Amino acid sequence: MPINARRINVFQTQQEPPSGSFHTPLTYNLRRPICMINVRVGEPLLPHLAATRPMLTKSDSPPVDAACVQHPDQLAAGTCIRCGSFVCEKCQERDARACSFCRASLRQRPLPSSTPWAIVATCGIGLQAVAELAHIAVRIWVFSFVQAIGYTRTEAISIYAMSITAVSIAKAVIWLLSAVYFLTWQYRAVRIAGLIDVSQASPRWAILSWFVPGMNLFKPYQILRDLWLDLGGAASRTTLIRAWWCIGLLTLTLGVWNQSMVLLGEIVGISFDALRRTQIAQSAMFLLATVLCVGVVVRIQRRLVQLKAEVLRAP
Repeated sequence: MPINARRINVFQTQQEPPSGSFHTPLTYNLRRPICMINVRVGEPLLPHLAATRPMLTKSDSPPVDAACVQHPDQLAAGTCIRCGSFVCEKCQERDARACSFCRASLRQRPLPSSTPWAIVATCGIGLQAVAELAHIAVRIWVFSFVQAIGYTRTEAISIYAMSITAVSIAKAVIWLLSAVYFLTWQYRAVRIAGLIDVSQASPRWAILSWFVPGMNLFKPYQILRDLWLDLGGAASRTTLIRAWWCIGLLTLTLGVWNQSMVLLGEIVGISFDALRRTQIAQSAMFLLATVLCVGVVVRIQRRLVQLKAEVLRAP
C-alpha cells in the first residue's frame, strides 16, 4: 500500500455519496460494511464503488476508525469470520464469531449436519480396527496353534491360508462400508465449512481427489489439513493428521512390497515365515492408521460443531 494511502471500509448505504468529494463511512446512513478497498488520501470516493459490491477482504486488524456493524457507536475490535464485517469488543466478549447479519441469514437457511455421518464413520473405522486386530491374531497364532495340535506343516499352511482368506473377506466388506461413510462425512464437513464461508474447498473435489492417481498421494491430506486450519484449529495440532497420512502411506508401501514377495516368492525363494512377518508388519501399520483416522474425524468434527454453534449463536 502506498504511504499516502489508507484502507477504508465501503458501506452499503441508503443514499449515494455526493460526487467528487471524499467522505468517511460514518458520514452516511450506515448499515453494514461490504468491502475493504485502498484509497489514496484526498481521492474522491466515487458513487459507483458502492454499487459494484466487490469481494470483502477479511482482516484480523480493522482500521482505527472502523465501527462495529451491530453497535455503530463502538469501535471495531475484530472481523466477522463469514463476511468480514467489523465487530466490537462487546460482540467478541459474547464469543460471536459472526456478525448479527450473518447469523440471522444462516438461521433462515438451516445448515446440514455432518454429526450422524461422523458417528457412523468412526464406528465403521473402529470396526475396521477390530477386524485388523483379528487379522493380526490369525497371522501370529493360527499357524503355530495348528502345528501344535498335531497337523503337519503343509496342512497348517493350508488351514492358515483359509483362515486368512475368511478374515480378509470380512475386512474388505467392512473397509468398503467405512470408506463410504468416511467420504460422506468429509463431503458434508467441507460443504458446511463452505456454507459458513470459512473454507473455499470444493466438496466434490474433496471426494474426487481420493481417486485421481498420483494426486491421491497428497491431495486428500492437504484438504483435511486445510479444513482443520480453516475451522480455526491450531497449526501446531496438525501433527495428528500428518502422522495418520504418513502411516497410511507406509502401510501402502508395505502392501506393495508384500504383494511383490508373494508373486516372486517361488522364484527368489522367500520363506513362508519371512512373508508372514511382512504381512504382520503391514497389518500393524494399518491398525495404527485406523486408530489415528478415528482421532482425525473426531477432532475435525468437534471443531466443526463448535464453530457452527458460534456462527449461529443468537446476538
